Amino acid sequence: MIPEDLILGKTAYLVRHTHWDREWYLTQEQFRTRLVRLVDELLDDLDADPGALSFMLDGQAIVLEDYLEVKPWNHGRLTAAIQGRKIVCGPWYVLPDELLMSGEGHIRNFLAGRRLLAGFGSGMDIAYLPDSFGHPAQMPQIVAGLGMDTMLFWRGMPNRMAATEFYWDAPGENGHILCVHMPHGYGNSAHLAADLGETLPRMEHLLDSLGRHGTTDALLLMNGSDHITGQRDVGAVLKALNEQLEGFHIKPSTLEDFVAALRPQLPPLEHYRGELCSGERSMLLGGTISARMPLKQANSRVLTLAERYAEPLLAAEKLLGGTADGADSLPYLWKRILENSPHDSICGCGIDEIHREMVTRFERALQLEVCLLEDAAGRIARQGARPEADGEQAVLVFEPVGGSIPEYAELEIGLDPVLVQKVNYTRSVIEDFEDGISHPPLPENVEVLDEDGNPVPHVVLGREKAYRRLYQDHTMPEVYKVNQMRLGLLLKNRAPGLHKLRVRPADGPAPEAVTDTDTPVLENEFYRLRLEGASLEVLDKKTGRTHANVAQLVDMGDAGDEYSYSWPEQDRVCMLEGAADSWRRSESPVCSQLEWRATLRLPKALTPDRRARADEAVDCPASFTARLYPGLDRIDFTLDFENNAEDHRLQVRFPAGVRTEVSESYSTFHIMERPVEMPVPADWMEYPQNTHVTHGFVALEDGGRGVCVSADGLTEFEAVQTEGETALCLTLLRSVGWLSRTDLATRKGNGGWTIATPEAQCLGRHRFAFSARWQDGGWRNSNAFAVMEKHRLPAFLSPQRTGFDCPNPLGFLEALPGQVRISAVKPAEAGDGVIARFYNLDTEPVAFTLPMPQGASAAGLCNLAESWQADLAPKDGRLSRTMNGCEIQSLYLKC
Repeated sequence: MIPEDLILGKTAYLVRHTHWDREWYLTQEQFRTRLVRLVDELLDDLDADPGALSFMLDGQAIVLEDYLEVKPWNHGRLTAAIQGRKIVCGPWYVLPDELLMSGEGHIRNFLAGRRLLAGFGSGMDIAYLPDSFGHPAQMPQIVAGLGMDTMLFWRGMPNRMAATEFYWDAPGENGHILCVHMPHGYGNSAHLAADLGETLPRMEHLLDSLGRHGTTDALLLMNGSDHITGQRDVGAVLKALNEQLEGFHIKPSTLEDFVAALRPQLPPLEHYRGELCSGERSMLLGGTISARMPLKQANSRVLTLAERYAEPLLAAEKLLGGTADGADSLPYLWKRILENSPHDSICGCGIDEIHREMVTRFERALQLEVCLLEDAAGRIARQGARPEADGEQAVLVFEPVGGSIPEYAELEIGLDPVLVQKVNYTRSVIEDFEDGISHPPLPENVEVLDEDGNPVPHVVLGREKAYRRLYQDHTMPEVYKVNQMRLGLLLKNRAPGLHKLRVRPADGPAPEAVTDTDTPVLENEFYRLRLEGASLEVLDKKTGRTHANVAQLVDMGDAGDEYSYSWPEQDRVCMLEGAADSWRRSESPVCSQLEWRATLRLPKALTPDRRARADEAVDCPASFTARLYPGLDRIDFTLDFENNAEDHRLQVRFPAGVRTEVSESYSTFHIMERPVEMPVPADWMEYPQNTHVTHGFVALEDGGRGVCVSADGLTEFEAVQTEGETALCLTLLRSVGWLSRTDLATRKGNGGWTIATPEAQCLGRHRFAFSARWQDGGWRNSNAFAVMEKHRLPAFLSPQRTGFDCPNPLGFLEALPGQVRISAVKPAEAGDGVIARFYNLDTEPVAFTLPMPQGASAAGLCNLAESWQADLAPKDGRLSRTMNGCEIQSLYLKC
């Protein structure tokens, strides 16, 4: 706490610190060598002078691991310094990009930081987020739910907020936190020269500015910046300054001491609600939402597999009384995912080398997730094992969403397994038996049954003799010859959680897809699609309205850099023109699809002066697939695109059929409304763009009619006004060749260092997945969010070697009302139960009851940090719940 010494006038609390980007204009290992020197210097200074000033190692704890991986023998010295508050860090594991991180990712980031800091006995409990490129609207509820009440930040503050202190309200009636804005950034007092002729006027100007914007007599000075060591002579400089300054006293401090002094002095403060994503006072660097899009797609993939598949499957196993052994690997998995989450990493605004390393990290995380999923599925099946009929194979199905939403899924299953290779340990050789076996012939068809014995509609997509390796802990791999069948299934009416299919050979001809190239038309009960040129004309049968130029590719020049999009002075818009190069249609009882190929001619690059797009053009082949399914009001698309052009931005466009002034998109536990055309203030650091972040759902509508789109790992959208209607554009690629430049039309100043990054042009082949749906009556009233969420969260199917009974301990989640969405089902950090978390999409309160889950012995409410808050007593086996509009709520289920 602040010593009770008498200080006249205002007190400026100076925090010695560094802001540590683990990778940016250097690689992680190159920066680590500098980190090691920094920490060594701090520890040596403490050995020489135990009274040395405190130093903050940023708001992240991973830097401690980074240092100790090189010098593990200094663990004791580092721990003593942290426990003595001479070195301070946390509360986060990494400093993430807040807009691109999922809501659950923010929570896991805090939990990982808390676990790490617990081993050192101390950590900061202030939400220090100094350099994130914007802050989502739900951050107040997240910060408060993690047990903190104060946040410090720099970027994103709009001009209309004059004071440095204000209350940031969460959406709905869900509380607020104290926010402290750093108007001059987190390096306002870096490198204070010993020459007072230089430093005194600099400090007087800074203190005057802070004093005019602050609401108390406590001001914050940040003595540090990116990747710099502690200023060793700062104590002497402060002593000299304090002898010269009038009306101010500068006190070496920590952020905790500053906040402790600030809070008692606070007057009534202004309240702010909404996201902090303004580029008026500092560069927001909004182009990072779409720079190096393949990284965003990989990030979405690993986050989704962890949050909505691996964790829930392990939680289900725990509720069934199983060991859930894989839960012990979740902290390690999350660390690997979080390593790619800092803003200079996942934002794609660094040198090429670090983004190559990120690809490897994503692949490692994906490998572990697949192992966790398959292992958990196998343990659940073995736990309920029972014999199946001869020739029959069981499939465990995990459903992450639920609801009465039909779903097309593809299953590859190996029937009739016969051992053909195994290790002979006596001879230390691999023995092959294939010449001595008789393998059953390939079946023409199969029968697929659900857990109630009902037939599952399907088609046979392929069949062949194949080999499968079986991995077991007690022996080396065994190889089996199988009759491999690839099936397309139409799954229906499943609650969230565990289900079962049975597959067995069947007589009679196999249902197959029929192809033709006569009429480029596709339809189900909701839509009729016709290929017109190289895009679609869509008849919405629900309304009788026709939408032209659906899934049209739109390409513009990009004279920006990894940080910011910037239009060239003389731009050219390019679209697919003329007829498609080729097309074909495929019809089946479970899925119908229309495929077409076209060639997009694009300028090869910008002209040498970067003012226009070059005359020389290159071919960029595009291959589309549009799919319709029986009973499903949604059109699914995949696009394979070969990018052979540089310096451009590629989008895919969907007409809304209405004109609207507002877009709605899902981002971090919340549907965010924004104007279609952003107002442009008289003064700005970065020009306000109409592109915004999305976590997979965007809607445009007016009077209940409009379009909504699901984007699988595509993180940026734009709403644009066209002739008579508004169109929704998903960004597919931003191709740029520089980390930063000084010649952008959309930004004042350099965002970083002027370094060439040719791999950020994203040349080569890409695959994109997205889905569209038109509605009449409003997306909130038509189950649209769930239907579109199902596009991104398909069922997980895992063939098993044994039959099994399949109770579903997660079936209680089916009782959630439609506006309340599942966010997480995970093993509790304490290991004694399961956390189930939901969020209310609606702005209105909602009441509901849930069945007491199977396997749960007690239930309670907890906060996001998993601290028990209140007991919940079931009545007649049910839990009664109410949720505010936009509320995040967590249940703790003891088992």
